[in-house]
Amino acid sequence: MGGRAEPPEGAPEGGSGGEDEFRSVVFDESFVRAARIQELSASERLGGGAGSHSTRRRGMRGLPRQALALMLLIALAFAAAVYMGVRHPYPEVPSTATQLSIEIVPLQPGPSASPSRKAAAGAVVPSLGDPWGSATAYQTYVPFDTAQWTENPHATTHFTKSQVNDAMRIVWGYLGDSTDNPAVLSGRDTDAVAKWLTAGQRRQFDASISAPARDGRHELTGWMVRFNQAEWVLATTEVRVAPSSAHAITFSELEDGSLEVVSDYTSVYALLPARDPQNPQALTFFSVRRQIHYRLTAADIAENHVELVHSVVQAGPMACEDPGIASYLTPYAAATAAASGASAVPGVDPADHSQPADALCGRLAD
Repeated sequence: MGGRAEPPEGAPEGGSGGEDEFRSVVFDESFVRAARIQELSASERLGGGAGSHSTRRRGMRGLPRQALALMLLIALAFAAAVYMGVRHPYPEVPSTATQLSIEIVPLQPGPSASPSRKAAAGAVVPSLGDPWGSATAYQTYVPFDTAQWTENPHATTHFTKSQVNDAMRIVWGYLGDSTDNPAVLSGRDTDAVAKWLTAGQRRQFDASISAPARDGRHELTGWMVRFNQAEWVLATTEVRVAPSSAHAITFSELEDGSLEVVSDYTSVYALLPARDPQNPQALTFFSVRRQIHYRLTAADIAENHVELVHSVVQAGPMACEDPGIASYLTPYAAATAAASGASAVPGVDPADHSQPADALCGRLAD
C-alpha cells in the first residue's frame, strides 16, 4: 500500500511519451481512505442524490471547532445571565445600617398617691374639660411639626448650613410622629414612624413590630411612644413638654463624615383608663423622657431619612418587670399608684436633663 504503483503485467515499460508521469506519486493509506467516495443508496439516488451529496460536501467545509465552541460558550453565558436576572432582578446590597440599641427605664410610683399628677398638674384637680388644670410645671405644648422648626444651625466641615438645617428638620419631624401623633400614641399606626427611617433600619423596625421583645433591640417602645388603646385612652391630644426640653437638639460632625444629632425631650400625657373614660379622678399623667442619638449622611438628608443609633426611654409610673413594656408603655392607674415598695429606690425626675437618662429602674421623684 505504501510503495509506488507497479504497471500491470504485460504492459509495456514505457508507452508513448516515455516515462510514466505519475510513477513518482506515492499514495499512503490515509490519503486513500480520505479519497473514497461514499456510494449513494438507491433511495438517495431516487430522491435526489445529488442534493444529498452536495450537503455532505458542504458539511465537511463547516465552521471550525474553535468557532463552534465559542458560540456555545456565548449562548451558555447569555442563558445564565437571563436566568440570574429572573431570579434576582435587583442586586442584594449588604446593609450597613447600624442596629438601634434600646434601653427602657421604667419609673415606679413614689410614696405619694399620684406623683406624676403632682408634677404635671400642680395642686389643682383636673377635669375632663381641662385635664391639665392650672399646671405650670410643663409648658403648653408646641407640636413637633417641621413647619414649626425655627432653629438656624451653623455649617460643619462637610455639611452646609442648609444640609444641617434639613437634618434637624428631619429629626424634628420624626419626633413629631413618634411623640405626639394620636394614631401612633393609641397604637393604631406605625407607618408614620417608619417613613422617617433609612431603608437599612426597616428590617429591624419591622421585626420590632412583628415580634417585640425586651432584648435591647426589638422594643417597639424604643422607637415611639404608644399605649394600648384597649387599656388607655388619651384624655386630650395635647401633650405637655418639660421646660428642660427647650432647645434640646444638638448636633456635631463625626470622624466618618456623618452628622450626629441628639435629642432629649420629656413629654407628659393625660390618660384615662379605657374602662372608666368619664371619671376625672381616674386621670393619670404619664411622663416619658426620650434621649435619642441619630446618624445622618448626606444621602440620608437628601432622601429625608434618619438612622437611629441609641434610644433611652424613662417612663412612669409603671412597673419595672412588666413584660408588655416592649409593645406598649403600661402606666399604673392613679388609684393604684401609691407606694408599692419602691420608696427605697432612688427617685428619678424625668424632667431633670442634667442627670443621665440610662438606668436599670427607678421611681418617680416627688
